[in-house]
Amino acid sequence: MPLPRPTFRALLFLLLFCLTALRGMGQALESFTYQVNASEVTITGFASNYQGAVEIPQTIQGKPVTIIATGAFRACSGVTSVVIPNSVTTIGNTAFQNCTALSFMSLPPSVKAIEAYAFSGCTVLGNTTLPAGLTSLGTNAFAGCHAITSMAIPAGITVIPAGVFGGCKNLSSVSLPSGTVTISTGAFSGCVRLQSIDLPASITSIETLAFNGCALTSFAFPSGVTVVSSGVLWDCKSLVSVTIPAGVTIVDNNAFFNCTALAQVIFAGNSVTSIGLGAFRDCVSLASLDLPDGIFSIGSEAFANCDSLTELELPTGLYIVGDALKGCTSLRELVIGTRLTQNPNSPNLFGGSSLNLRHLSIKATPGYTPVGKPVPLTHWSL
Repeated sequence: MPLPRPTFRALLFLLLFCLTALRGMGQALESFTYQVNASEVTITGFASNYQGAVEIPQTIQGKPVTIIATGAFRACSGVTSVVIPNSVTTIGNTAFQNCTALSFMSLPPSVKAIEAYAFSGCTVLGNTTLPAGLTSLGTNAFAGCHAITSMAIPAGITVIPAGVFGGCKNLSSVSLPSGTVTISTGAFSGCVRLQSIDLPASITSIETLAFNGCALTSFAFPSGVTVVSSGVLWDCKSLVSVTIPAGVTIVDNNAFFNCTALAQVIFAGNSVTSIGLGAFRDCVSLASLDLPDGIFSIGSEAFANCDSLTELELPTGLYIVGDALKGCTSLRELVIGTRLTQNPNSPNLFGGSSLNLRHLSIKATPGYTPVGKPVPLTHWSL
């Protein structure tokens, strides 16, 4: 019995659709290079001249696609969006690096690892949701992704990797999981619109240049941090106040260098023993500072060019290396400990600055025995 005409037309349309889909799938597969293993498939490359959206197949030859290999889509400058299937577990090093037209990326729940530089240089890549089951995030994974404005780190990531969001110049909102223990070197360096961040109490280490150049207005180091790392807040020109917890023993070199709006530094305890060279250099809004009594060493140019600083008390027993107060031209009152010592081979305390000290007092500490030979006040060229 002949089929009714509408049904025949419908079958013909369905047949044509299937042929077109199969032809399209073949074209898509031709754009990929891949390696078929015993139980899985790895995408190893993609046509560099391809223009438009990409949907990575979930299976090839009946086997699941589980890995996007190192550099597979690197510098595919025509790719505009990528949908990754819910079979992929690993996105390899530089997998999508410098895909400069890539604006959308769908990451499925299956992804457990995003390796180093995976999406770095994807300058128009927008906000991307990291899978809840992610357990490995590589260094510089999203560095230079200028269009990302917010990011939530899943609970499985306890170490925020070095440079992971470095240079994400529009990143303004970050959520860190409660189990975070380390923020690594340069993790948020150059995030010039990042104005605030909630730091979990679990953090014990914030490394060198972690927030260099950010727009943070206040910063309280978590209580578990023991070292304020070198350059950690360098060039944060919007930073107004900093709280350093009782457990910190070292404020390292250039920690707050060029924080030009910094007006308040709170030391919550007396555990700090060392302030490194240039630690507060060019903090031109810092008018006063209460240094902990336990400080033993202040490095060269530690407070150089803090030209709003009007008074300062240097703890008894302090050892000064070089011109710690160079350029502090507004200093009017200085209290110096009885046996304060200075490296006699280094420049004088004020670096030859022209000062107008209206008061100089000596604070006595009975029974104190200095380390090293005390240097006469004349050495400081008061």
